[in-house]
Amino acid sequence: MNRLYNVIKDDPELKRDIKFIGVAAGNKTNEAEAYKKKLRVPFPLFPDPLGMTWQILGKPGTPTMIVCDRNGKVLTMHTGIIEDLDSFLGEIREIHKNL
Repeated sequence: MNRLYNVIKDDPELKRDIKFIGVAAGNKTNEAEAYKKKLRVPFPLFPDPLGMTWQILGKPGTPTMIVCDRNGKVLTMHTGIIEDLDSFLGEIREIHKNL
């Protein structure tokens, strides 16, 4: 996720419209902060100790990345490790182009 974040951050077109946040489902504040520090997560990571976000999303696997528009409409969702960063980035670029 950090690699994807850095690619988007360095792209003038994408960084204008795409923002990252993380939700630490089932984690308290201190656990989320420890995770953020250990994995050098460069974007905001919010604790969700009761896992409410995870439950609302239908209990997806970890990690899950959700791309939404400004109105909260889900544009795409990816669960698991992103095996092919270039392919996934191409999908994001295509979605961005059609916004």
